[in-house]
Order: sequence, then structure tokens, then C-alpha cells
Amino acid sequence: GVLDKLAIHGADELSGTSMDLIVANILAGTLIKLATVLAGMLSPGGRIALSGILEHQANEVAEAFAEWIPGMNVHTLDGWVALSGRKFDRD
Repeated sequence: GVLDKLAIHGADELSGTSMDLIVANILAGTLIKLATVLAGMLSPGGRIALSGILEHQANEVAEAFAEWIPGMNVHTLDGWVALSGRKFDRD
């Protein structure tokens, strides 16, 4: 099953780690503060999904990640937004 392949960690526990997928369901302010950390941990070509974002905050969060994940997909439901995308592979 998936449980034996899933690990849940705080960003501070993962310094120097590279991941193919990051999922973060936290408030917009925290996502913005962690943008550099999360983008740095994401492998080139890796995927990210961010949620816990109010609709009026989505652009600000997307802009915080735009340097690494341009053109994020926006998914909206009942005033909440999830953003997803793939890290730009500079190679």
C-alpha cells in the first residue's frame, strides 16, 4: 500500500533533501514564507500541490513560487484555492 511509501515531515526536518512531489495544505502566509524552502527541496521537473489558500490570496502565493514554478494551475472550490505545477527544469 501507499502508507509504507509515505513520509510526513516539517520543512525544517528536510534540509538538503530533494523530492519529486510536495503537497502542502497550510495557510497562504506560511506558503509565501516557505516558498524558497519548498521550491529548493523540489527536484527539477518535480510537482507541487499547494492548498489552504483563500481565493483572494491565490495570486500572491503563485507569485511567490513563480520563479521556480511558472504558470501554476489554479483549482477553485467554495472560495478556497489549490495551486499545482511542475518545477522548471533548467537543464
